[in-house]
Amino acid sequence: MCDNEFSSFKRFTQLVEEIKWQGRVNISHGYCLGDMTVEEVRELAEILAELEISIATTASIDVPAPPIPLLYEYPFG
Repeated sequence: MCDNEFSSFKRFTQLVEEIKWQGRVNISHGYCLGDMTVEEVRELAEILAELEISIATTASIDVPAPPIPLLYEYPFG
């Protein structure tokens, strides 16, 4: 499905921080979050909340959905 999704998301958040775009970025769908471990998603959720990066997604029929209830535990943007 999504190769190296955790490291790709981490790099993406680093770029957002480097260019100082906190509060100006939205991830569309983020289906790869559905392929990650709970620990990885929690770590990323903390970073996303800190950088005020939001996620807009829908329920998917054919791929694992992002863990929405877990993401709601973190105040995004």
